[in-house]
Amino acid sequence: MSTVIVGACAPSPANDSLAAMQNEVARFVLLPDQNEVLAIAGQEIRNAIKRVNTRVWNWGITWFDITSVLDQADYTIANNWKAPLMLERLNSSNQGIGRPFRYYNWKELKARYPNADQSGSPRAYTVINNTDTCSLSLSVPCGQSFVDANPTLRHWYHRRLEELTLPNQRLIAPPEVELFIKWYAKETMAMRFSPALVGMARIERFNVWSDIVNDDLQINTHDWRS
Repeated sequence: MSTVIVGACAPSPANDSLAAMQNEVARFVLLPDQNEVLAIAGQEIRNAIKRVNTRVWNWGITWFDITSVLDQADYTIANNWKAPLMLERLNSSNQGIGRPFRYYNWKELKARYPNADQSGSPRAYTVINNTDTCSLSLSVPCGQSFVDANPTLRHWYHRRLEELTLPNQRLIAPPEVELFIKWYAKETMAMRFSPALVGMARIERFNVWSDIVNDDLQINTHDWRS
């Protein structure tokens, strides 16, 4: 059984609610009071979130803990999982010990560890079909000595942005990412309702996207993986 850790840090400045984002997008095409337009704005915002989720982002790095279970190799991952980063072992004091696990794709993991039914000390892992089975699989099931020494495994990963469906929901992302999502939605809304505004929205959307991508690439030159 895995435990998902939800961060308490909120972006500053605070991101807008979904309702406020819908209103801003609808106002851009001068139709803020029409329910149908607001509903379309909400869908375009969700489409923009999907666009953001086509990449992995350093600002989206997070983690969840897995409790080691005797004779068990498969564990459920968080539902916002996008891509692996690291799986480390923690002792009973929640301190990292030893080398992190090696990540392999499913086929290579099976080839390297053909006796995967025998419990022991896993040293590698994979994630199998994160959109369906949502399973993190260790190279071998956990043996008793491994469980005793490593009661907790901490998986660092890149998360997906959550889809916004409720009026009071807010993005858990940098404000610059919200700005991109708004301009993306404004551009697609302008295509429907106000073609004269498409060009301006497209330029803004492109510029903000370039900025957030460049900012994220800069993080790679300074973070702990360097």
